[in-house]
Amino acid sequence: MDVDTQRVWDYASDAYVHRLVQNKSDGKLVELPSGRNESNTDELYDKLDNIGMEYTHLLTRQLDSQRTYFEEQVVAAADKATKASRRADEAFEKLQEALTALEDLKLKVDHLSQDVVPSLEKSKTRAEKKAEKATELLRKFEKDWREEKTVNDGLLERVDKINKEREELLREKMDLKDQLRDMMFFVEGREKLKEMDEEGIEEGEVTIGDVPDGKKKRRGKGKGKR
Repeated sequence: MDVDTQRVWDYASDAYVHRLVQNKSDGKLVELPSGRNESNTDELYDKLDNIGMEYTHLLTRQLDSQRTYFEEQVVAAADKATKASRRADEAFEKLQEALTALEDLKLKVDHLSQDVVPSLEKSKTRAEKKAEKATELLRKFEKDWREEKTVNDGLLERVDKINKEREELLREKMDLKDQLRDMMFFVEGREKLKEMDEEGIEEGEVTIGDVPDGKKKRRGKGKGKR
């Protein structure tokens, strides 16, 4: 078959034929009559050539379109693969960092478990003992304070009582002092009258100095007490 003209070469007749079919009797290829005259053969060939060219052109366009599409898909897939590889690398780096941090944390936990925690437990035990001693001391201080407070309350009551008694004594002292002053004034006046009487002065001419009102009142008060 001629690809360009789409015609079939008949090797038996040594010429191009329109179409060959297989004979049922002997199995040989024979030309199938076209049903058209020879003048239409060239026109048919031309149409077939045009159809072949259009088909070839359409197939070429489709192939180009598919090639462009697949090239774009390949580029997109490559870009995705690149991004995915980049993300995978970043994830791997983060994983390595996380593993390193985890290892550091594990070392710190081991250090805390082996060194810090026992030390803290010892410190806690010492602190608890100190707290117990402080509590006992505080209770003792509270007991002493209560005892001292009881004693102080008693002393305050006693001091208050003594102050009241002192004030009472002071008042009595003032009263006695006033009474004594009145008595002394009375005795001095009587002695003076006696002296004047002995000197021959008549009783009607004797003049005694005025006594202050305050002293008169105190004298009367003293006499009243006597």
